[in-house]
Amino acid sequence: MIEHGSGDFQDAFAMPLPAQVMCLMLGLPLANYRTYKRWSDELQAQLFHETKPASYEELLKEIVPFFGAQIADRRARLADAGVVEPEPAHLGTVLGEDFVVALRRIHGRGPGAARRRRS
Repeated sequence: MIEHGSGDFQDAFAMPLPAQVMCLMLGLPLANYRTYKRWSDELQAQLFHETKPASYEELLKEIVPFFGAQIADRRARLADAGVVEPEPAHLGTVLGEDFVVALRRIHGRGPGAARRRRS
């Protein structure tokens, strides 16, 4: 909004924020937040307003393979690193940055965590 000299707060900030936070929490590419927002909006509309029982099946044909691929990618990264049983130490190292890694770093438990000084 600043670089344009004006703008709509809803469109520029409030609408994308929840989807962007979801990306961070799930470790998903932030660039795709509009797709996740669309999925969320469509599922919510169908779950609360659609009267046909199977109305969401077409949307799930898009969502399920996407998340299946995300899970497969994470499993492959663990396997490539020789990890058989994932542990918290693999977050932020073998597996990428996500909400869990950020929280562990803030609380001094993850890779790159700031050490607290005791007084």
